[in-house]
Amino acid sequence: MPDRIAVSRIIHTIHATTDIYGCRLLYQDALGGLVFAENYFPAEDRDAALLYVTNHMVEPMAPRDPANLEKPFARMTAKIGQAFHSFEIKVADGKAASQAFRDAGAKTASDYGFFFFVRPESTGGVLLEVCEVPMPND
Repeated sequence: MPDRIAVSRIIHTIHATTDIYGCRLLYQDALGGLVFAENYFPAEDRDAALLYVTNHMVEPMAPRDPANLEKPFARMTAKIGQAFHSFEIKVADGKAASQAFRDAGAKTASDYGFFFFVRPESTGGVLLEVCEVPMPND
């Protein structure tokens, strides 16, 4: 059996929603989440908030117009509904991790060596982000 890739941390979870404000308040009020950043991404016409909930970062994201299916995040939210979109894990060696996933039969995407995605059809339905370097706000 090949060597397994050691995961040093689950960096964050992206929560797809159509109500960024309500989702953010739930994490804040029910779980004591602390908001440390908020962003708007014009290219995808979506909002995001970054919250720490205990020792984990949660990132609710919502399209500003869920009915505008010309925008990729609105299309994705329409397809999967309000659900967890992805998890990001940190590894020491992105290239080795990518190879290990591909050797195991997984489909990867946007593979830059230090960062890549494992497609949902290979994980049972959830996008997995794999990264070897800290990302902004992580």
